[in-house]
Formats: sequence, structure tokens, C-alpha cells
Amino acid sequence: ATFHELRTRFTTGLDPITFNATISACEKGRQWRLALCFLDLMPDHAVAPTTTTFNALTTACASRAEWQRCVQLLEEMRRRDLELNVLSHNASIHSAAQAQ
Repeated sequence: ATFHELRTRFTTGLDPITFNATISACEKGRQWRLALCFLDLMPDHAVAPTTTTFNALTTACASRAEWQRCVQLLEEMRRRDLELNVLSHNASIHSAAQAQ
């Protein structure tokens, strides 16, 4: 299914757990760009991203050595006053190491 098809099919009953699971699935499938698209969809469904959301996103980006994107996500977490934890930082460090 394309991203547009997914967006039109699944429009009710979405919550942070659903988005986090979907983003984690994207990470496991090495689809970091698609994972970021789901972050963009969250406000459309009145769902606020959580620390878990951003950790899944940084892990997805780190798996493809997208260290700049990881840094942007950490900055976004700070802007949203979300707790940065060990997982948040480890993904960014791992991504930077892979880019070397």
C-alpha cells in the first residue's frame, strides 16, 4: 500500500500507541522516510508525539546513518519539552558512528 492509501484507510481510532507501533515497524523495515511521514500525520489526528515516538524515529533514522536527521529530532524533542533519555542519545551516537 502507498502512503496515501494508508492515510485514507486508517483515519479513526489513532492514538500514540498506534503511531509508535507503526513508526517502529517502519524502522524494522528500514523505511525511515515513511516513519517521518507518520510523525507529520500525528497533528492531523490530534495525537501528540511522545518521547517513545521520537526514540522510534531516531532509531529509524540511525539505522540508515541519517545522523543529521537524528540531531533535528533531538532538537524537536527539546522544543516540545519531551524527556531525552539514553535511547534518544544512543540512536544519534550510533548514527554518527555509522556515517564515519
